[in-house]
Amino acid sequence: MQLIDTLSNRSNRTPRPTDYIQVAQNVVDEYDHGVVHGLQKDAIQNGWDAIAIANPTPEFVSSKWSFTFELIEQKDKNLLVMTDTGTVGLTGKHTAQDNLPQSELSQDERWARFESMAFKKDDRGGLGARGMGKMIFLHASDDKCIFYDSLRKDGTYRAGYTIAKETECPVWNEEGDAGRELVKKLLGLTPLSQTGTRIIIINPNKDVISSIKTEEFKDFIEETWWPIIHKYGANIFVKHSNNTFKAEVPTLFPIKEASENTYIKENLKFNYAGKNYTVKRLHMAYLKDTPLPELHQGIACFRKGMKVEALGPYIAEDGLYGFAEFDKEVDKLLYDVERPSHYGFKPNTGIWNPLSKLLKTEIKEFEKEVLGIRLKKEVEEHRKRTEIDRIAFSILRDLTKGWNLLSNSPSGINPPPSGVMPVKPLLIGISINNLIFPNEQNLPRLDYGESIKDFSCTAYNDSEDNNVNADLKIIIISGNREVVKVLEAEFELNSGDKRLFDELEISIDPSIYTEPGEYKLRAILRDSDSKEVLHKVTRSFWVEMEPPLRSPFNVEFYDFTTNPNQEIHKLAWLLQPEGDNKYTCFINIEHSQYKKNADSEEELSLYQAQIFFEAAVQILLNRIETDLSLTGAVGPFDVDKIRNGDLSEIYTEFTKVISEAKYEIFKR
Repeated sequence: MQLIDTLSNRSNRTPRPTDYIQVAQNVVDEYDHGVVHGLQKDAIQNGWDAIAIANPTPEFVSSKWSFTFELIEQKDKNLLVMTDTGTVGLTGKHTAQDNLPQSELSQDERWARFESMAFKKDDRGGLGARGMGKMIFLHASDDKCIFYDSLRKDGTYRAGYTIAKETECPVWNEEGDAGRELVKKLLGLTPLSQTGTRIIIINPNKDVISSIKTEEFKDFIEETWWPIIHKYGANIFVKHSNNTFKAEVPTLFPIKEASENTYIKENLKFNYAGKNYTVKRLHMAYLKDTPLPELHQGIACFRKGMKVEALGPYIAEDGLYGFAEFDKEVDKLLYDVERPSHYGFKPNTGIWNPLSKLLKTEIKEFEKEVLGIRLKKEVEEHRKRTEIDRIAFSILRDLTKGWNLLSNSPSGINPPPSGVMPVKPLLIGISINNLIFPNEQNLPRLDYGESIKDFSCTAYNDSEDNNVNADLKIIIISGNREVVKVLEAEFELNSGDKRLFDELEISIDPSIYTEPGEYKLRAILRDSDSKEVLHKVTRSFWVEMEPPLRSPFNVEFYDFTTNPNQEIHKLAWLLQPEGDNKYTCFINIEHSQYKKNADSEEELSLYQAQIFFEAAVQILLNRIETDLSLTGAVGPFDVDKIRNGDLSEIYTEFTKVISEAKYEIFKR
């Protein structure tokens, strides 16, 4: 257009300043799993796209191609060095200094494209899309600086660097010996001697460093790239502190055998734009009794070996995992609808529209049909258990009117009742303390504007020789949705250690707690190396509504015969203190009396009511023993008789109370 040409050729033009630091932040905001996860994804994607043969084979990949992340800690700086081998290097004759538009650059002009910003790759067979990876690398640097060097098959060596600033993002580059000298002198690194490319992040931020050292980074790689590790034997390494870790296929994969908990289909057909396409394989499975890592929740959709999207679960609350892979034609068309960040496909767009509908239908069918019997059984068991508990606690309330079972001891912490043996050998765990609600009865209710301040969580290790690297997470959830993150901490928890996390707070803001109802404070202690959950504590509270009738303890059902402590195997129940006047009553599901009553809801309700009453009696006796300010009558007991009577008198008093309660229970 003549007007535009005239405007463009005027001599007094000024380049518009661009805040590239903010641009990098804007790019990172598009990465659903954050900068650390996105860093490994974009880095390996660059190396996998640049593999030196057009059609990768297991023989070539396993012996020639590799990708390595290495954290190098020097006296004056830290470097994250990311190196691919068995790749073509930065080919082409042009650089960013040539200032050529991308329309004039072929796909082989990798050097100029790498040094430029937001140049779109026009290659459906590849993975990279919008040139966003450099921005996440820059953002991961505290100094907003990345170096690179590359060695091509023809022996050409190139090196350079870029720094993001508030008004510009300049590039410096050198070739041949000048480039080698640049890398040796400024970074203290040996120039590349194998064909490939190396990107160096200068002073990676603390999140990147921590993730690499805790192996979380390797977990991210395995979750994102396990198909190329499994299919091609791809070698991907993470190095730090003289240690080398190799990414492996997660133990969940591949899903091989069909059973009641798996669903395997191959060559599923679907139609798009009048043509049939194929889902090569759809494998799904359900884990019920083993916690499923959050990274693997849902059905992962891979394009060219890289995880892009996860679908589901839709019916099952958790435990659903699996993967879908597509043929080459589908892979190429998915390129058009993949988000630039590589996290997800654009909904209701292109081939993803019919494909996602097919996958969702299959996933829901799996959840309903394959898991239907199990889910129905679990729902029925939950209904039965809830009703039995309701009846048993209702009977308990009738029998214990005026006992004040919910009152706090003077210290706010109950010592263990006499003679109680822990049901579970919990040597490493956590406790929540001083969770005091702002009402006279300490009911677990909070209204808008109210708060709980200065409660604490203690992590302890009472084992003799089991030192662990631990991480603690305290969150508030509504249903399965995380509402608030109260605390996240990583620390060493050695034998004999106690770690106190105090001055914790819950504040009820209506913009966060948008609906009245039940919320749960959940504390989770994990082994940060193995990711094993060591202990989990949950406390319910209600916002802007009265909590249901409180019980004096939580109830859990447990097979006592699985406990190493053989002295408890034949006991019907045990009461375990949890702190803050909280108890858990464990009921032995392998006890002969429990099994005799298990087939009848009515009989099991009465049996549980008897157990609940005996547990309530134990709580009262413990209070009489530990709270010396008590006098007169406490519940059905005379404090003086319990404290000063002989053993026969105490036994008579105890059996009288229990016998009268049994009479009332079983006459119903």
